[in-house]
Amino acid sequence: MVELAYALGSAAGEDKIVVGRREAQERLLEIENERRLLIKIMDKGGLTIVADGSALITTYCGANRKH
Repeated sequence: MVELAYALGSAAGEDKIVVGRREAQERLLEIENERRLLIKIMDKGGLTIVADGSALITTYCGANRKH
């Protein structure tokens, strides 16, 4: 829990880090959303992204699909 508090918490004075209920709830919502997206990717058999630098060209399902 200490490592998580360091990562999520905010400084309260010079010698305290605080993780409140609100911060914990927000992080749980982020994790739940990420979990939902990962399950979708798994259900589709993976996800492949084709990009040129930072420009997205296309995406397709199935990580092992070959063109």
